[in-house]
Amino acid sequence: MNTKNKAGLTPLELADADAAEVLRKHGAQSAVKLGALSDDAANGNLEAVKQHLKAGSDVNGKDNLGRTPLYRAAYNGHKEIVVLLLENKADTSARDANGWSPMHGSAYKGHVEIIAALITAKAEVNAKDTDGDTPLDWAKNKQKVAELLRKNGAKTGADLKAAGK
Repeated sequence: MNTKNKAGLTPLELADADAAEVLRKHGAQSAVKLGALSDDAANGNLEAVKQHLKAGSDVNGKDNLGRTPLYRAAYNGHKEIVVLLLENKADTSARDANGWSPMHGSAYKGHVEIIAALITAKAEVNAKDTDGDTPLDWAKNKQKVAELLRKNGAKTGADLKAAGK
């Protein structure tokens, strides 16, 4: 059941969502557990994410770009998955290779409810990426996101630099 094909994929990776659920119930494992969790989080597949977490997938594992499932769910606007990952101890401060956190991605995409969930989970509103930009910098033209961030103490990277931080 867990045999890999020439491309290194197991039946679980090749199955559609319904078949994958049946395979998981019978012990099928992904050749890349993290990749599957991360992809399902990015694609908004709540039931699959629940199955991955139940099977012990690493909630804080990173893909080849350094992005966590939380980052990918937050960036793509999947609030229920974000909340589920946070309930399962997803790291709100995890950064990808560019220093982008889930807060940065959510701010950039304008996902107000996800920003609120991340703030409730104590995510850093002034996290700086490798360019020194904060989520507030990324919230350009996203008025509701910018207002929520400011209400919670967010500053721009330039403001933090001017303050010596």
